[in-house]
Amino acid sequence: MATGDAHRIALYSGWDTVVAAGHGTVVVATVSAATALDAASGAELWTMAGSAMYAPALIIDDHVLLTTEWGVVSLLDRDSGAVLWTTDLALRVFNAGVVIDHKTAWVVTVDGKVIGLRLVDGTVVGALQHSLAYNFARPAVIDGMLVVGDQDAVVRGLRLP
Repeated sequence: MATGDAHRIALYSGWDTVVAAGHGTVVVATVSAATALDAASGAELWTMAGSAMYAPALIIDDHVLLTTEWGVVSLLDRDSGAVLWTTDLALRVFNAGVVIDHKTAWVVTVDGKVIGLRLVDGTVVGALQHSLAYNFARPAVIDGMLVVGDQDAVVRGLRLP
């Protein structure tokens, strides 16, 4: 069990413009598009249409992972915006978001599912119905455990493979 502030995270993300920053890139998103900006100059690098503002964008090395509220997950080249893969989960994600553990993106859906996507190609590698309650909380990974809070007032820890 984790205690103190070492693993503190906001488990409920806000409903406004999401900003991700890293490796000289800033990604901002709205209800209509995500835009990557050069962190030094503010110049626009690329824009991708889609409502990616609720689930936070993730910058992973040379890539950006975007998730729409409707469960479309895309991995893009950080510099060019070229889409490397897209997976449509056909499940609403809204602002629950995605967390990365090793080479897997773990997506938490509104209907209480957790789905693993292989980062290299977007292939689904696992799925679990962890709750029947609605989930709008952002997940966290702590010591190999996926931590998810639901609207049934239960926080669950799922041991990752």
